[in-house]
Amino acid sequence: MTVAQAHEKANKVYQQKPLQNIPDPSFEEEEEGYEEGEEDHGGSDEDYSDTANERSVEYRKGGYHPVVVGEVYHDRYRVVRKLGWGYFSTVWLVWDYVTKRYQALKVQKSAKHYTEAAYDEIKLLGEIMSSDPDKTCCCARMNDYFEHTGPNGVHVCMVFDVYGEDLLSLIDRYEYRGVPLPIVKCISRQVLVGLEHLHSLDIIHTDLKPENVLLSSPKHAIISLMKRYHPPPLHQRLRLVERDPKTMTKSQRRRYYKKLKAIEQNGKKNENISEKDNQCATAKTHKNSIEQNREQDQAEAISESETDSDWEIERLHHVVLADFGNSCWTYRQFTDEVQTRQYRCPEVILGEPYSTPIDLWSAACLIFELITGEFLFDPRKGENYSRDEDHLALMTELLGDLPESMRLGEGKYRSQFYNSRGALRNIKDLNFWSLDDVLYRKHKFTRKKAEEIADFLLPMLEFDPQKRATATEMLANFEHFFEIKEDDYSPFCFVSSDADREMVEASTSNEEDSETSGDSNDADDESENTSLGRGKTRCGNKEMDSAQFWDEHPLLAREFLEKRGLSLLDIHDLLAGKELEDPAAHKSALEVIHLLSEEAADTRGEGHADRDGDATSRVEELNNSISDAGSD
Repeated sequence: MTVAQAHEKANKVYQQKPLQNIPDPSFEEEEEGYEEGEEDHGGSDEDYSDTANERSVEYRKGGYHPVVVGEVYHDRYRVVRKLGWGYFSTVWLVWDYVTKRYQALKVQKSAKHYTEAAYDEIKLLGEIMSSDPDKTCCCARMNDYFEHTGPNGVHVCMVFDVYGEDLLSLIDRYEYRGVPLPIVKCISRQVLVGLEHLHSLDIIHTDLKPENVLLSSPKHAIISLMKRYHPPPLHQRLRLVERDPKTMTKSQRRRYYKKLKAIEQNGKKNENISEKDNQCATAKTHKNSIEQNREQDQAEAISESETDSDWEIERLHHVVLADFGNSCWTYRQFTDEVQTRQYRCPEVILGEPYSTPIDLWSAACLIFELITGEFLFDPRKGENYSRDEDHLALMTELLGDLPESMRLGEGKYRSQFYNSRGALRNIKDLNFWSLDDVLYRKHKFTRKKAEEIADFLLPMLEFDPQKRATATEMLANFEHFFEIKEDDYSPFCFVSSDADREMVEASTSNEEDSETSGDSNDADDESENTSLGRGKTRCGNKEMDSAQFWDEHPLLAREFLEKRGLSLLDIHDLLAGKELEDPAAHKSALEVIHLLSEEAADTRGEGHADRDGDATSRVEELNNSISDAGSD
């Protein structure tokens, strides 16, 4: 049966049948995840959310299918719970009776263009997977697909491995202040591995952004649910004991969401709530099995609490590229309007031909956003200039003028932004600053770390697509960048105060002077470094007493310690051999002391025979310094 025939059949079957489980249109007013009149951001609209609700008015002909927890699809997939939704589809956790494992079921909207897009994606996914049998190329995997006929039409359904949340959720977890560099380095490498694989197949992703990169493992709450859930026999019909919230009255919905909010605030991990409050409600048999295992789950949660944090941190290091709904082949492109605004490259803005290099530009923007929590480019429309022209101006301010071949080239939209002399038409005043300066002055990275990050990103931000680095080149040329170093960890990668900033600048100046001087100066510098006494620490070209060094140390700053539930006296007590009453505080204090000990050893410089002895002395000095501070 063709797609067109399936649509015709669906219309006949449901023409006279009253629609069931369709949301009340008034529900739209209570949704938090959508604002009327929201500006189209370009690129893909398929940004999945696991927190807000899809628009209820989209449950209509050509729209979403009303999935119900407990239903069985394709005679093998039992719906367990909702995972998220996007503009094109909803996504559900299902139990697969054939493979005996959990999968993620993506149910596409039924309108013709969504169906066509789904089959394009299926074809692309087939190629991506067949060329990666060992599952090492960091791309999401589709395991099955089928059509399902429902009240709103025929829906293409795709079955994937169960993945975790997207990188935007990770950025949000770190409060938009930047993801730790060790995690970013791991993610960056895997994003490039995924792009290398796609590009080797002549596939362009076209919409790389944080929302379209997923953690490869689901979050703990979903795994916990998987452990608790006991699927009933395949052909057992489940009696629904409660309606979908979209079909509830306003008062019922109000009570439902009030209960949900209370559960979230209490930090409960019971993702399937109770039968009365379940989003789509399940059968009594399911409820009984949950009740029987609740106490056991709580006991397991307590016993595993120490390893959960380690597991969670490890989970953040593994990702896959996802959402190939807008992807295309280099030799067969579907549209000129590609890439979400903030990740859009100059050739697309100018209307020039594009290919795989556009994904590298997006990758650089994505990685910068992970590192800083902010967009690299976030253009705005002005009174006399467009958002596109502002975007080009921002690029120019950061990276210099676009090549003349682009400013005076054959791009479809070039003349809208550049005059015949190659100057921007409406934006005259530009404020230039380099990428490493942005990282150093705005985001407070040390000069060394800012330059290291900028050196990594700039090859992917070449204006000329022909000169832009490929994923293969990035992986080959920046293997050293992906290595985790001690100064990748906070607070060592950041400049913590104005005084420290002056020291960093002085150190940079010294290094430049040293490079231009002769070998004799190098020898003098080496002699000066080794002549520093035990009680002195070198910071740039300045010396300070150990007590002053520890007093001003960022690891002992009140703000840093308070974020970890610690005080200066806690560190003092632990150094004095006392055990803190709070186990979590005790563990945090040990970590701080460990970092201090490592730094104390490093500051003595290489070439010392007794590095451990020096470190011990410095920690003793730290202890004495803290004692003095406590007595004050």
